[in-house]
Amino acid sequence: MDTRLLAPVGLVLAALLAPPALAAAGAPPASVHVEAAARVTYDANVFLQDGGALVSGAAATAPVRAGAWVASAAAGASWTGTAPLGRFELGYRAEVFRFSGLAGENHDDHRVRAALAGAGGTASWDVALNALWTNGAHLAPLYNIVGGGPAIGGEPVRARRAQTVIKGSARATWAQDGGWWRVLAAGLDQDFHTGFASGCAAYVDRAEYTAGAEFARDLRPGLAWVAGVRAGRQIQADRPPTAGLNSTSDLVRVVAGVEGKLSPQWKVDLRAGPDFRSFTDAQPAALGRHRTAPYVEASVGWTPDAADAVALTGLHRLWPASSGRGVYEDSTWELGWKRRLGAQWSARVAERFADGDNHRDAYPGTKPWHDQILTTTCALEYRWSKAVLLDASIAREAGEGLLPNTPGRAFTRVLCSVGVSGTW
Repeated sequence: MDTRLLAPVGLVLAALLAPPALAAAGAPPASVHVEAAARVTYDANVFLQDGGALVSGAAATAPVRAGAWVASAAAGASWTGTAPLGRFELGYRAEVFRFSGLAGENHDDHRVRAALAGAGGTASWDVALNALWTNGAHLAPLYNIVGGGPAIGGEPVRARRAQTVIKGSARATWAQDGGWWRVLAAGLDQDFHTGFASGCAAYVDRAEYTAGAEFARDLRPGLAWVAGVRAGRQIQADRPPTAGLNSTSDLVRVVAGVEGKLSPQWKVDLRAGPDFRSFTDAQPAALGRHRTAPYVEASVGWTPDAADAVALTGLHRLWPASSGRGVYEDSTWELGWKRRLGAQWSARVAERFADGDNHRDAYPGTKPWHDQILTTTCALEYRWSKAVLLDASIAREAGEGLLPNTPGRAFTRVLCSVGVSGTW
């Protein structure tokens, strides 16, 4: 490991373990918190490549099983106070990542968060806005293994590239006798700043904006069935050098489900229903201009006792590919269990399953794909003090392409990590 990578980690460790001067300054008029963190990780497969048959005459530029030590250091601050419409929070966090021997993967993440929550009379509301700017490489690796890039687009590699991501949501709920009704809106805009080259894992901008309403009736106190509708648009940019070719669509989602507590230990939030699509004329006519797909969003929590918490979350949707070629059915589910092992120790295990399938929506002349990724994580935390937390984790990620003759999509990756963080 390059010892120069430890310099930023050491500086943050010194700040974390020293008595914070701010604590003695007295409580400020508004709630102000500062945070710092440091982490060292070994990534056993930085480019998510296990090998396979090369395209004839090609030379690999995404190295097979390239491992690297990764050092990261983060610092941030947040302010919480009272605004005319409720409690307001504003925060900023910066994190620097440095890769030993692979400087092209170095990047910095800058995150801004703003949130507002309040209530009055029978109404309650909340608004949240999150923005990420990644200062990273402007050109992605060249994947020339048969089958293209890694399973489901190689998201960990893409996340290190230059991009801007803005995500926002807003909702207002009015309680009524025997139920409630709600209006809501959400948006996600992903702007990739990467360049394009032949064979490169080029990324195109994509976005989704929706708004709608929901109505609920109580099944019993604390538990209600819900029905609603959401309308909006998904946007997919053209992929150069092709002009006027994308899968931008207008959408209508009709959902129904349940929300609330099944019992004191069980909490559920479930929505599911059909997603109706109408694509613009930029969609190839051979694929059809109309499509119906299932939509599911789920969250289930179980707290059998004071020491244990089990959570299942899931999302299934039709989502535009970042390659700028069609849409795919994107499904992600995670089951996690966290157990408190006393006053200072806690442990967590999680299993995450991701499935991406575009064979129904593959563009004419392009190779369809159907990928799956299974990630197993084990983590241990130690509460050093009220402000400082130490942690260690190991994760194994295995991706595979389910369609034949796609060896380049398969990979196995192991991440070993130790870190320290603190908030004052």
